[in-house]
Amino acid sequence: MKTRRSFLKTSLFAGAGIPLAAGFGRAIAAKADGAGDYVWPFSSQNPSVVYTFNARHLRNLDLNAPGSAEKVWETLHLLAALQGLANRNAPRFYLFYCSEYGIDTDQFWFDWFRGEDGWLRNTQILPLTDLTTTILTLRDAFDGLAVYDPNVPATSNLASTAAGVERLLPVRLDRSPTSLF
Repeated sequence: MKTRRSFLKTSLFAGAGIPLAAGFGRAIAAKADGAGDYVWPFSSQNPSVVYTFNARHLRNLDLNAPGSAEKVWETLHLLAALQGLANRNAPRFYLFYCSEYGIDTDQFWFDWFRGEDGWLRNTQILPLTDLTTTILTLRDAFDGLAVYDPNVPATSNLASTAAGVERLLPVRLDRSPTSLF
């Protein structure tokens, strides 16, 4: 006897492979044909330039201090969206932030990608020094802003969704001089 739960599990399991196969079909086919290294699904070659941004300084802010948590949130929210948009068609932007349990995770993977057999070994790396330079450098990756109301928490989720669909950057409405808005 099939229950609704078993039907949903089977459907989700069977359906989950379809988007993956569709998106990575070219990469899998290229590897199977002996084309060599892994091929980015949307590009025929490795990127010639990858921009990086070091957001590790945000980890040093005291999240209990007034405004610090909001600054970390709105900056990482914007950077994560920008990373997704900039990397939509090919890898172009790498963000350094994550570090847990004594391991700088982002640096570990970046070094791995840049290693002797890494797919970024011949790629020129251009560090971006501040948020303004980062946004200006990757300006072609987005079309505008999705501004959300900090007094209605769900609007940040809506802004994130709209940002991905409409090529926008989510930004918290804040008229203070240090705001990203």
